[in-house]
This record gives sequence, C-alpha cells and structure tokens, in this order.
Amino acid sequence: MAGGLAYHYLTKPINITEPVRYQVEKGVSGIRIGQQLAERGWIEHSLLTRIALKLDPTLVPKVGVYELQPSMNLIEVMALLDSGDTISYPVTLLEGKTYKDYLIALENVGNIKMSLKGLSGEKIAEKMGLNVVSPEGMLLANTYRYHDG
Repeated sequence: MAGGLAYHYLTKPINITEPVRYQVEKGVSGIRIGQQLAERGWIEHSLLTRIALKLDPTLVPKVGVYELQPSMNLIEVMALLDSGDTISYPVTLLEGKTYKDYLIALENVGNIKMSLKGLSGEKIAEKMGLNVVSPEGMLLANTYRYHDG
C-alpha cells in the first residue's frame, strides 16, 4: 500500500498553476530540494524527493535556474534538475558597434554580473585572454545565449 501511495505522489503533477522558476544552488542536496519544494507547497512531503532519487540514483541536480511546468510530476522535475537544461536568455550584439556599445548592451540586460565595467580596453582584452591592446574588432556580431550570473 505504501508503494502505491508513493507512486501516486511521485507521478501526479506538482502543485503549481503556472510555470515557475526554481533555482538549484551550489552544494544543495536532493533532501534540501525536497524541503524547499514542500515548503512552497509544490509537493506533499519532502521525503518524496528521497524516494525519487532512490528509484533513480543517477539523478544528480545541477546548479542553475529551471522553469517548472504545471504538468510536470516530481520524477520529471528531478530529471529536469539533473539535465542541466537551465533557463537561458538571448542578447544580440549588432554589427558596426564598438566593444563599449556591447558592454552597455550587456549591462542594460540587467541580470548579467558586470565584471568588466570601468576597465580599460587593454585590461578587458587581457581578461578575455586576447593578445591585443584593445578588444575592438575581436567581438562578433551575433545573438548569444547566456545563463543567470
């Protein structure tokens, strides 16, 4: 009977009505993920993640921000967290712009940690591992995808 009950809770959709973001932080355990999901009311009990991880010990949550869907069950959530398929964002760098324009565009996105702000072109090139005096002309116009951080 306990097995049937566990199966029911592992395979029923999590308790959300719209897509939500969930962040797995560095060093967090499957047990802590279960506690967080239960605290938010998304699953009935934190022990359910332990059961899911015992059923498939190859599942190892990866650091990142994930989008959980209302149709997902706990097993699918744990598989997503194992996949490393985190939310990514696009940023487009336009042709004909300078590296300074690119830095401004990246800063305006809002969720990028800007570690090059205020540095000279020479220092930026050095940090990028470029053997040039300035990064000017070294950045390709394109649409890039990045993750939080």
